[in-house]
Parts: sequence; structure tokens; C-alpha cells
Amino acid sequence: MQNKLFLSSVLLYFSLSYLPLLGQATYTYQEDHKLFRDGLELLDRKLYAAAQHSFKSFMKIGTDTEQRIEAQYYMAFCALHLSEPDADTQLEIFLAAYPYHPKALDAYYQWGEVYFEEGEYIKAIEFYEKVPERRLTAARQDDRNYKLGVAHFERRRYNQAEMYFNKLKNGTGKYAYSASYYAGFIAYQEGRYNLALADLQKASESEEFASKTPILIADIYYKEKKYTELIAYTAPILQRREQVVQIEMLYLLTADAYFYREELARALTNYKQYLGLKSSQPAEEIFYRVGFCQYQTKDYKGAIESLQNMANINTAMGQSAAYYLGLAYIQENNKRFAVTALEQAKNRNFDATVEQEALWLLGRLNFDLERYDESISDLKKLVADFPQYPERNEALDLLGQAYLYSNKLDEALVYLESINPRSPKVNAAYQQITFAKGSEFFNKSNFAGAIPLLQKSLQINQIKRLTEETYYWLAEAYLLSDQPQKAVVYYQNILSLDQPNFIYTPKSHYGLGYAYYNSEEYARAIPHFQYYITRRSTDDDRKYFEDAYLRLADCFYATRDYSNALLYYDRIITLNYVDKDYAYFQKGVIEGLRNNNTLAQASFETLINQYPNSLYRDRAFYQKALSEMSSGSFAVATTGLTRLISESPSSSAIPDALQLRALAYVNIGNQNAAIEDYKRIVNDHTLHPNATDALFSLQELLGAQGRDAELAPYLAKYKEANPQSQTTEKLYFESAKTMYFNQQYAQAANAFKQYINSYPQSAFKGDALFYLGESYYRQDDFVNALIYHRQVVQEKKGAFIARSTRRAAAIYAQNKEYRNSVAYYRILSDVTESKREQIDAWIGLVEGYYELQRYDSLNYFAAQVINQPDIAGSKNRALLYQGKVAYRQQNYTQAINTFQKVTQGNTDENGAEAQYLTAEILFKQQKNRESLDVLFELDKKYSAFEKWRGRGFLLIADNYIALKETFQAKATLQSLIDKSPDAEIVQQARIKLQSIQ
Repeated sequence: MQNKLFLSSVLLYFSLSYLPLLGQATYTYQEDHKLFRDGLELLDRKLYAAAQHSFKSFMKIGTDTEQRIEAQYYMAFCALHLSEPDADTQLEIFLAAYPYHPKALDAYYQWGEVYFEEGEYIKAIEFYEKVPERRLTAARQDDRNYKLGVAHFERRRYNQAEMYFNKLKNGTGKYAYSASYYAGFIAYQEGRYNLALADLQKASESEEFASKTPILIADIYYKEKKYTELIAYTAPILQRREQVVQIEMLYLLTADAYFYREELARALTNYKQYLGLKSSQPAEEIFYRVGFCQYQTKDYKGAIESLQNMANINTAMGQSAAYYLGLAYIQENNKRFAVTALEQAKNRNFDATVEQEALWLLGRLNFDLERYDESISDLKKLVADFPQYPERNEALDLLGQAYLYSNKLDEALVYLESINPRSPKVNAAYQQITFAKGSEFFNKSNFAGAIPLLQKSLQINQIKRLTEETYYWLAEAYLLSDQPQKAVVYYQNILSLDQPNFIYTPKSHYGLGYAYYNSEEYARAIPHFQYYITRRSTDDDRKYFEDAYLRLADCFYATRDYSNALLYYDRIITLNYVDKDYAYFQKGVIEGLRNNNTLAQASFETLINQYPNSLYRDRAFYQKALSEMSSGSFAVATTGLTRLISESPSSSAIPDALQLRALAYVNIGNQNAAIEDYKRIVNDHTLHPNATDALFSLQELLGAQGRDAELAPYLAKYKEANPQSQTTEKLYFESAKTMYFNQQYAQAANAFKQYINSYPQSAFKGDALFYLGESYYRQDDFVNALIYHRQVVQEKKGAFIARSTRRAAAIYAQNKEYRNSVAYYRILSDVTESKREQIDAWIGLVEGYYELQRYDSLNYFAAQVINQPDIAGSKNRALLYQGKVAYRQQNYTQAINTFQKVTQGNTDENGAEAQYLTAEILFKQQKNRESLDVLFELDKKYSAFEKWRGRGFLLIADNYIALKETFQAKATLQSLIDKSPDAEIVQQARIKLQSIQ
């Protein structure tokens, strides 16, 4: 009671004591209340900085305890919104001081809200989870749970997120659709598609999510391979052209669904919609599926465009893309491009089925394109690697045919003989291949090799007409291998067929004529030559017809039927046949035998004057002299013989001419001139059979004049060269030759050098020098080879002057010393007695003058070659260089026309080079497709010449690049890199490929 009274007294005291200040306190209370109220208004308007300032001002003067507590909270709240670093610290101070204040609960919630809005989900979660859910209103509970779900979702804490969304997704509450969307998305991400589908379908009922859910729902159907359901779902959406998220992907999923349902036309429609909407580069597999659909719906051009994007990629899908790209090219009848694509499919080992199908198609395509080596390679791999392939037997049949047309006849024989049993088609191919290989040996004059192969072909008898043809070529092989009696048997087999119109019937008569001719049964030969002349095929080479005329004349000559012989020799002359110089020679001989010396001499004179390059001209001189001597005109005879000796000092007829002239000199009493001719025979032609008679005649004439002493040196030389027994010198020489012919070239070189040093005056020195030069040549020592071959030419001794001249010229050409090569080829042209060597000399001159850029001289000798019979492609070579000159001079039209002459009907290396150069000209003229056609023909026709084939493929790639066919260019270059045996070509291909990658 006392205390209460005391308190009352105190209060009263204070009240009375401060009565003067009452007005001032009321003013302060009103000001701080206004500051607090202004802070709340500013806070409500989210003007956090101004609100914070107002609350801070309030705290300086405010006295209301509750307002001060709330002001402290609001200042921290403003600091949070203003992102002040000590906002959380201010909150912690507030919560420490007033943990049970109502604002404490609101603080956690509000802090969570702010951090959530700012995307700081970790802090948002931290504060939201501090709010007891039970103390929140139902609305705030939903807000908190939804935002906690979103915060966990954004942090990829899907389990926690889903827990909160599951609380909200049922029913029709504020967050039901959003929560369903998030929950569905989480289930979708985790592969729980049934649950995801239910949630997303619910979310799609909301306008907010109607555009977002279709891609997810469609993808669920796609991942579960429910393609029918997917199409049923997406088709109406796409038909209505609804505005949905990732509409292009919806088209893609729909396209894929149709693709897997094999409704490819509809798939293609949707793929095109997808590609039209897609702004970036689509995935590679899309190009594949589009291309596949285009191929299956027969849009082959579209398929080619699409599949090219995939076909270079080394994956299973790339392999399949290359395969279908090849099929599309086949449908477009572009077999060349198809081959390039299928090569890519074949070279990848992801899918064995694709690989074997590609091999089979390649085997057929390359066969159709006449690329037989490639066809063989593909078909052999198919048969070996896929023995169960359904078309294996067909592949074997085609393989036999490819071998038949290829250049791999040896390989073909081995391979086809390994097949057992052989089908009729393979047997037919084997018959043809043995025949072709036999023919190859035959054409190389290897008749011993040809005969057993032709016999093998004969045994098969699968192709009747080929069997009949084989009879003929066996007969020819026996005839040319000097077995005429065996040849007769097979010729008679042809004639027994009784087929006058068979091409080989007249030819067999011709062959039989030769068989009897070679057996010296001239009378039996005559009717067969006569049959051939009257019944030969118009397709036969004219030279055989002319030759039959010549042999028929010879047969009449041999049987001494001179009238008929002269009749046919005169026809040869009248018809201007190639060998009319020989006809003149024979006619002169016959007239001489008939003692018609005037006619004989006239015939020989015509030959001598009209045919200065004839091989019979020297003999004509000799025979004319004989005729003149037989009529007593010895002085006249010496004139002709002197002309022969002076004009043709290297002629093989010189020993006979010297001997005959010596005899003529004796007959006109000029013994001294005769003595000089006999000396010359013994001295210069010691090994010739005439040397013996010359020595005896010399002994007789010198003895008659008392000049016996002059005989001694000639007798010594003769004895040295013609010993009565094997002398040491002869043994040395023959031993060295044996080493040479046994291919012991180093030992042979040493032996010949020792021989020359030991016997410097030997009659065999010229021959020894030749063999010494050849021994070095065979060791690739061209420097020493040249030294000794030149010595042979300079000394003009031995039987090998022409061969040494030819070798020296070739070495100079190889060393690119073209001035020297030209000089030696000109010497060869003068000294040779062989038509072939003369033509070789002219070809050497053509090549040398090309390098020296002396085109007039080149054209002169090229014309000489072209006007002679063709020997080993000589005309082709000459024409090629004429074309190259035109090319150098940029006369492209003339060059191409000339190159076409080279390639027409010819498959030698000259043709290969001409074909390539034609393509190169067309490329320079930007005629790329024409250039490609020429190069494809090069690959087909000249596959044996790897140098030109490799260069051709490089040019093919250049043409493709110019045509913007990048896939084809890359594939061509890669094929060169993988297959070419030429390192230089491979390197160039690598450089080109890198430049277009």
C-alpha cells in the first residue's frame, strides 16, 4: 500500500514538474509518427532508399517502442532490397533481439521472397525453409511451396523440387498448372514418361503452358517409340498451325515418326517443314533421313543433294548415306558418280550388308564402265569375304568376264583354275582367257608359250566359234616356231569345216601356203596362195594380200616357172605394192637366169635409181655387175661396183662387191687394182668367208709380179683371225662373252677390258668394245657404257656399229643431252640396214628436236616415220609429237585433232599421253564436262599406264572442283591416296584434298 502511494506521488511529481514541456512533447510525438508513417508509405511504393532514410530519421526521435522495433525491421528490409552487404547482418541483429516478434516470422518469408525474385535460389531456399508452414496462411503456404519447388528446380535439385510441386499440382489451385508443368518436366528428364505425360497433359490445359508442352509430350511418345500416338497428337497441332514452342522440332519428331513407320512421303513433307524453319545447320542424321526418303520416293536429284552432306563421314550412317547416294546416281544414270559414292560405302566396315551390296554394285558398274581391273578387285573381295552372298555365282560369272577384258591374264588363269567346279559362264571365260593369254604370247613372238595355252583353250570347247578360231592361231604358232608340219594339221582343221565365208578360211589357205613354202614344198604352196589372193576377206590387212602375191611369185620362181613368176612380180610393180623394190630385184635375177641380160640390168638399174633406201639396192648393184660380167662388160661392172663400195661403205655386201670387182679388174688386166681389193678384203673383212679366197688370189697375183714379200702381213692377220685351232685369244673372247650372256656383267666388263688390252689389234676388238659397253649399261653405269659405245662408232669396226650408235643416242637422250642424241640418231639413220632401226632413229630425232624446239626438223622426220610401215607404234609416236608441238604453240584445235589420230584404235602409251593431253586442253578451255569424258575414257582404255592414269585422276578432281562437285572431288582424291602406287601422285592428291577440306 505504501509502495503504491509512493509511486503515485512520484508520478504526480514528475507530472507537475514537467507541465511547462507538455506542448513540446506533443510536437515531437507527431513528427516521429509522421516519419514512421511516411516510411511505410514509401515502402509500400517500393521506394526503398527513401523509406530507409525515413525510418532512420524516425529512429533518431521516435519513442514508440513497437514502432522502433518495426522500424529496425523495415530498415533491414530496405537494405535487403537495396542489396546492401550488411542487410543479412541487420536482420540477424533484429532476430537476435526480437526472436518472437511477429515481424521475425515475416522476415524469413520476406527475405526468401526477395532472394527468390533476384534469382539467388540458395538463400531463398534457406529463408523459406525457416518459415514454419503451419504458421502461414493457406495462400502463403502455396506461394512458399511453389517458390521452393522452383528454387530447387533451378538448382537442379529435382527430388526436392518435385516434392513441393507434387503438393500443388492436384486440383485447380493457383499453382496447379505450373506445378504440373514442372513436375512433368522433372519426370520427363528422369525418364518416368507415364507420370510425365499425365502432368504435362494437365499443364497443357493452361493457356500459359499450352505452347510449351507439345514438344515435351511429343518427345515422350518418340522416346517410347509410340509413333502412332505421336502422329495422332502432333498432326492436329501442326494442321492448325498453332503457335507452340520449338515448332520446328515438332515437325522433326513427326517426320521421324513417319520415317519409322515407313510412311516416307509424309516423313519427307515434315522434314522439309523442319528444314524450312531451322535457322542453324541441322544434324547430320537429318540429312541422311531426308536423303533416304527422297531416294525411296524417287526424288533422286533431291536425294543426291541431301546425301552428299553425309557420304564423306566415316560412320555407320555415313556408310549408308554413301550407299544410297550411289543408288541415286545409278537411277540418274550417272555411273561414274555412283562408283565414287559406292567406293566410300565399300571402304567402311560398319555394316557388312552395306559393304557387300556396295561391292556387288561396284563390280557391275566398273564392268559396265570397262574399268575391268577395279571390277575384278571388287568382285574378288566380295567372293572371298562374303561366301554366303546370294549372288555369289553371278559374281563369279561376271568376274570371269572382267578378267577376260582386263590386262591381268596371268592372275586370271591362276584364279579361274582355282575355282572348282566352274560354271558354264566361268568355263567360257576361262576358254577366252587362255586364248587371250596365248594370243599375248603369240603377239610377242613367244610361240612356245602360246601353244600350250591355246591347247588349253581348245580343250574347253564352250564357245564353238572360238574353238574354230583357236585352230587357226595354233597353226600360226606352229608355223612361226618352225614346225610347219604341225601347222598343216590345224590349218586343215579349219578347211575341213567347209565354211568358205569363215574369216579364217582364206587366212588358213594363206598359212598353208606358208607352211608348204617353209617346207620347200613350193608346188603345194601355190594353190593356197592363189586361193587367198582370190578369196581373201576385205577386212584383211593389205600387207598380207601383197605378201601373198610376193610369195606366190617366189613359189613360181622356186619351181622355175619363170613366166608365172615374172607375171606376178610385174603385177606387184604395176599395183605399186610396198615390196616392189624386191620385185624389181627378183625380176632382174630371173632375166639374168634366162640370159636376158639387158632386161636384167634394166631392172637392177631401176631399183638402184628409184629406191635409194631399199635394202636390196646393194645386192642390185652386185647382181647388175654379175650380169654385166656375164656379157663381158667388165669395165662397166667395175663402175657399178665402185659406186656401191663408195656409197655404202658399211654395207654387208662390201666383201662380195670387192671380190667381184677384183675379178673384173683381173679380166680387164688391171692386176694392181685387183691386188688392192683383195688386200682390202683380208685387212677389213678378215672373218668373212671371202677372206680365204682373197688371200689365195692375192698370193697368186703378188707372186706373178714378184711381190711375194707384200703377202706376209696379210697372211699373219688372216692367221691371227682364223687360227686352225682354239687359240688363247679366242678362248679369252668367248669366255668374256659367256660371262656377258650369263648376266655376270661386272665380271664380263673386266674380262673384255683385259681382252682389249691384251689384243689391241684383234679382229674382234669392235665386238669386244660393244659387249664392254653393254656390260656397263646393264649395270646402269651409263657413263662408261657411253664411252665404249662411242668408241665402236668412231672406230667403225665390228658387226655392232648400228647397235652401239643406237645405244649411245639413247643414253644421251636419257641424260637430256639432246644435241648429242640427235647427232647419233642421224648417224644411226645412215649406217643401219634395218628398217626398224631406221624408224627408231627417226623417232629419236623427233623426240630430240622436240626438246630442242626445232619443230621444222621434227615435222620432217615425223613425216618420214608416218610414210613408212608402222613398227611398234612408231606412227603413233610421231603423231603424238606433232600434236605436242601444236599444243606448245597453243594451236589447240590442231593439237586435239592430232591427238585423236593417236588414240584412234590404239591402246599404247602414246595413246594414253595423247588422251591425257586432250583432256588437259579441254580443262584449260573450261570445258570441264568434255574433259571429264576424255579422262573417263583414259581410265577405261589405258588402265595399264599408271603414270597417265594417276595424272588423269588428279585432273578429274580439278574438273570436279571447277564444277563445284566437291563430294566427287574429295572422294576421287581420297581414292588416289588409298590406291595409287605412285608416291608423287599420292602427295599431289593429299595437297589438293587439304585445299578443299
